[in-house]
Amino acid sequence: MRFQTKRLLIWISILVLIFSETTFASETRLSEIIVSSARFAVPLKELSQQVEVIESDEIKDYGANSIDEALRYLSTIDVMQRGPFGIQSDISIRGGSFEQTLFLINGIRVNDPQTGHFHSDIPIGINEIERIEIMPGASSAVYGHGSFGGIINIITKDKSDSIISGGVKLGDNSYQGKNIAFTLPIPVNVRFGFEGQKSDGYKINTDFDNKIFNAFLNSNHLNLITGFSEKKFGANSFYTAKYPMQWEHTKSFLLAGKGDFKIEAVKISPTFIYRHHYDYYVLIRDNPSFYNNTHKTNYLSMSVPLYIDTNYGKFITGFELSYDNIDSTRLGNNKRSHQALFGGIKKYLDKSIINLDLRLDHYDRGVDFELSPSFSALYKLTKDIKARMAINKSFRLPSYTELYYTSPVHKSNPNLKPEKVWQIESGMDFYGENFMTSFTLFQKWGSNIIDWLKMGDYWISDNINKVDTTGLTSAVIFFYKSNSIKFDYSWLNQRNNATLQSGYLNYLRHKVNLTINSQLPFDIKGTILISHLKRIYQDSYTLLDLKITKPVKYNKIKGNLFIEGKNLTDKTYYDINSVIMPGRWLFAGVEIKI
Repeated sequence: MRFQTKRLLIWISILVLIFSETTFASETRLSEIIVSSARFAVPLKELSQQVEVIESDEIKDYGANSIDEALRYLSTIDVMQRGPFGIQSDISIRGGSFEQTLFLINGIRVNDPQTGHFHSDIPIGINEIERIEIMPGASSAVYGHGSFGGIINIITKDKSDSIISGGVKLGDNSYQGKNIAFTLPIPVNVRFGFEGQKSDGYKINTDFDNKIFNAFLNSNHLNLITGFSEKKFGANSFYTAKYPMQWEHTKSFLLAGKGDFKIEAVKISPTFIYRHHYDYYVLIRDNPSFYNNTHKTNYLSMSVPLYIDTNYGKFITGFELSYDNIDSTRLGNNKRSHQALFGGIKKYLDKSIINLDLRLDHYDRGVDFELSPSFSALYKLTKDIKARMAINKSFRLPSYTELYYTSPVHKSNPNLKPEKVWQIESGMDFYGENFMTSFTLFQKWGSNIIDWLKMGDYWISDNINKVDTTGLTSAVIFFYKSNSIKFDYSWLNQRNNATLQSGYLNYLRHKVNLTINSQLPFDIKGTILISHLKRIYQDSYTLLDLKITKPVKYNKIKGNLFIEGKNLTDKTYYDINSVIMPGRWLFAGVEIKI
């Protein structure tokens, strides 16, 4: 059966290539992409650091059911899943730990202070995302602590092109997915959305039931977002293989806003965010009293940047305030407050663009003052070729789990120091009429890196003195009309001086992605996704996904019929030790909008 499936997929791939019109997004499309992850929002071609962008159409083509599933198809990111469909993933960039990735919503930091396991547990539906921007590399000069390995900026949709939209998807293992959204026809754009997914699971104790509710208000000067998500899932071997019947229940609430006002030549863009996260975990599902944890975290932040555009360059200055706390049966009751001042300049020269950023952070616990500088530059060798470089410093405070977690086999360490890193990168980008190619080299020098180390019968969180990382990434994309081919590759090498058993160094050594989007006869669109991964202490594996879509229309109703296949070769693999991921999983569905 497996041999027949492989042969069928080979023929499908050949047919997609034969019937496609040729391969491949014009330079006009590339020029239209505006990236807001950097200090100043600029076109993609003006960025002086490496960046990748996934747009909403690509997310649909991938058949992504969650934020972390959409990120799987980028070679710069390692998505280590414990469960599919956004149940839980550890996400790292450039060989960093999952604690070292900073998540943003519309440029506002949203990381969970308890643990990086919940950074991507964000109550934003996948259908409400306009694009996801990924900027590898340290960014503390712009965003403060946590942006150690890189940032993932989720941009929500400003408006909808329909009054009502929705969809239903059914699949193996009693999978049911549904979503609906509607926009109110009033002067400001008000939109409500709901997404739900549930399944009996692909093996014992992998069932799940996920729900997300969203509301958006967008006007000329104010954008508001609110979201609530709830997940109940069997956590088979999530944290230890000894107890496969673990179970978890999480809830997340988000309220965020951003304003845009102008006074003379000064633009003011204040932001605020409140995030609450709840986590209830039991070691044995049918015997909750044997061992359980309850954690509640709150994060509140306000930032007020001021932008000034002059003949000498673009300037920014401002301040940020934040507060977080945790109320936990296992981690205790703890809190932190924070203040920051920041400034930056962007200068346009004849063939160059120069960026300077500086930020001073103060925390009442863990670190007094931390200064984070950043310099980056771009030089246009020709109209279509640019060279770029960046050097910066970043830091990360330990999470509450790293500081205070105790169990029969873990010991807490409230004396952890902040992690620090210097990073330098250089690269080149070439923009052709129907293609783009990019190449980046980087080097990281990390100190006081936090990891769980084995000491006798216990694991204890401690600061490893040094972890140095060298890496390269490359990508080439061809476009023509609705067709595209993308090939990207990443390589990493790490060195550290840990003398005890450490979990830190199981990094992603090689990752290769091939993505093909092709317009087929009868207005059918096909997407093939192939991903090959090799972590340093695990066997390599290759995954093959496929989605075929057929547009339909009836009067004013537009929609798509589709079929999907995940892991079509039925490969047995795992991202995290002891957590076996799903084999072949097939889906079919319909989506409509009015």
